[in-house]
This record gives sequence, C-alpha cells and structure tokens, in this order.
Amino acid sequence: MNLINELLDVARLEEGRMALNLGPVRVEEVMQAVVDTLSTLLQAKGQRLSVNVQPSLPPVLADRDRLIQIVTNLLSNATKYTPEGGVITVSCSKFQVPSAGDAARPNLQTGTWNVELSVQDTGIGISAEEQKQLFSRFYRVDSSLTRQAGGAGLGLYIVKSLVEKHGGQITVASTPGQGSTFSITLPVAL
Repeated sequence: MNLINELLDVARLEEGRMALNLGPVRVEEVMQAVVDTLSTLLQAKGQRLSVNVQPSLPPVLADRDRLIQIVTNLLSNATKYTPEGGVITVSCSKFQVPSAGDAARPNLQTGTWNVELSVQDTGIGISAEEQKQLFSRFYRVDSSLTRQAGGAGLGLYIVKSLVEKHGGQITVASTPGQGSTFSITLPVAL
C-alpha cells in the first residue's frame, strides 16, 4: 500500500497536480504527532529520541498533512537506519537570511525568516558519493541494512519535491559509520 501511495504522489508531483493547502502550521505540533505515531517503533529498537524546539517558534507556511508526511519520512528513515540503542535528535529553530545571503542555503530569499527542522541520527551514515544521488527517484543506498529495511527509494525524492513545493530546501550531512543529519528549511507564515 505504501508503494502505491508513493507512486501516486510521484505522479501527482511530476505532473504538477499536487495542490497544497497552505496555512500557518505549528511545527512542534506536527513533530509531536509524528513522534506519537512512531514511538512504538522507537521503543522496539531501544532508541532514544531527543526533541529540541526553540521557544516561541513561529508557525511555518505549509500544508499540515504534507509536512507530517515529510517529517514522518525523515524520522522513520532515521529509525530504520539507526542501530538498536542509537540516538535520534529532532531540533527546530528559526533564523533570518542575512542581507548578504547565506552560502549554506543559497536558494532562500535574503531578509526572510525561516524555520529549520533537523533530524540527526547515530545510524549507518551515507558516503559523499551516495549523497549526490540520495534524492533521485528509486535510489537506495547499497548496504546490507538498507536491503533489510525495504522500500522503493521514493521517500526522499518525495520529501525533496514537497519541501521545494513549499518554497524550502533540504540538505543532508552524513559520515559513514557515524550518522546523518537531514535538515529542511521552510518559510515562516506571515
């Protein structure tokens, strides 16, 4: 069923038929909903989850259901690819792009306020070469753990497409054997 839903999402995204119902969304509420949904999986693997939200975080301009889909994918991937007893940290903070721009976030508009949501894990990590293809359709990192975890290689492609459709961007920083950090940036709702 997941594969069918992912294929339908890919088709709608690529055909420009996925409409977003944009409005102010509280990121901390979305994170709590996702954590509640995945708590059994985290407990089963003995993983520790830490959630750090900057106080007075403004709402983002987003489609709540699609933001839940984005965060669910990132957090479930972190859970899948982090060994038993590992640590996953979700953090959210706001920042303003300086007038000189931001080299780390080149596609964001100067002077705007944004929220960054990051999912960091102590999992298997991803090589620099594999990171280049990570957001491609049907791409899966080649390791014994990824083969065991299953999936069609569409989740991160969908996440990237949805984040960009929201006017944001996604980045990854990873070191094999040490873990990964996926960060999404979304505009603040005005």
